[in-house]
Amino acid sequence: MSQLPNLAAASLACLCLISASSTSAQPTRQPLARASGPTQISMGNDFGCGLDPTGSVKCWGRCSDGECGSANLRAAPTPRTVDGLSNITQVVAGYSFACALRGDGKVLCWGDNEYGQLGVDNPETRARPQVVPGLDEITELALGSFHACALRGDGRVLCWGLNTYANLGTPAPEKRAAAALVPRLPRATHLWAGQYHTCAQDQRGRIRCWGGSSNGQAGTRRRTRSAPVTRVRGLRNPEHVELGGAMGCASTAGVMSCWGSNIFNSGPGAFWSTPQTLSRISQVESMAVGRRNLCAVSGGRVFCWGVNDMEQLAVPTQERGHIVSDPMAVPGIDDAVEVVIGGFAQCARRRSVGWVCWGYNGRAGVGVGSSARLVSVPTPLPW
Repeated sequence: MSQLPNLAAASLACLCLISASSTSAQPTRQPLARASGPTQISMGNDFGCGLDPTGSVKCWGRCSDGECGSANLRAAPTPRTVDGLSNITQVVAGYSFACALRGDGKVLCWGDNEYGQLGVDNPETRARPQVVPGLDEITELALGSFHACALRGDGRVLCWGLNTYANLGTPAPEKRAAAALVPRLPRATHLWAGQYHTCAQDQRGRIRCWGGSSNGQAGTRRRTRSAPVTRVRGLRNPEHVELGGAMGCASTAGVMSCWGSNIFNSGPGAFWSTPQTLSRISQVESMAVGRRNLCAVSGGRVFCWGVNDMEQLAVPTQERGHIVSDPMAVPGIDDAVEVVIGGFAQCARRRSVGWVCWGYNGRAGVGVGSSARLVSVPTPLPW
């Protein structure tokens, strides 16, 4: 079972989610000329899942909590099909669980259920996807480390799972398996989740966040343990939004700005109370906020910066373990259209060959079939 990290240490123990990050941000899907493979991927702590063009789902990496859709595997070195899923339109990975949105508006989840994040009270893990009760007409999903939220067609947002830091938009209870509406939240059009906080874009283009805000990542403009629904000042109608553990980032017209923790030395100050423009990267087309690093796509190249102890930056070994403040180009990629970050691994979607991945592979989390502990060269994801 997963263990709950300390929010006070989120600056160094934050989890990137495609949700999440990357998937929940609804990036523009650009056609690939010759590549095949998943149309969308999302990465958890040390596993990932991808959406096949046929509507099925494949997962890889750590499987000991059923993340890969199997009760008999500890790890899957390459993507394997999750049984019981069809007509899927979105897949999202949390810390050690995943959820999928079906074409009929239903949500199915599987994996670790310690905090009710699968939508059922029984804390046992479930390797087979289960329909989350009480959810209909869902259009978008976002997963934090141990909580999940869903956007309904009428603009209402419902959340369930861990609530230690008001992840679900209310101060109590500590966890809740039943999906319930987030109070005092205007009707939304998009949804994203970080480690312990969630953000939504309302119908006027404003970003509103709630949950853990130890570094002001929920828009509180000050450090606080938890926050109710709060507007992020200075941010309106962004094209992309990504959330990490202790920070959030947005891009508009190619300009990237971030708020919350500045553990990656992306500019002056250790804490940003309002979104600050990152002058070291421009013409941003896609971005991802990771556990210990940031990545962005600009001009077909992938630039990453932050901590490099697990080959996150795919740069020479003399930089390993250092905090790299300036964006560094990932070698060998010049035609990227999207980037996604997990707990220890990264993937980029290339026009020529589809998805390539690199990073820490101790639990097969890179998914490329390698037995190496670290995959330092971006390698095609087999599909």
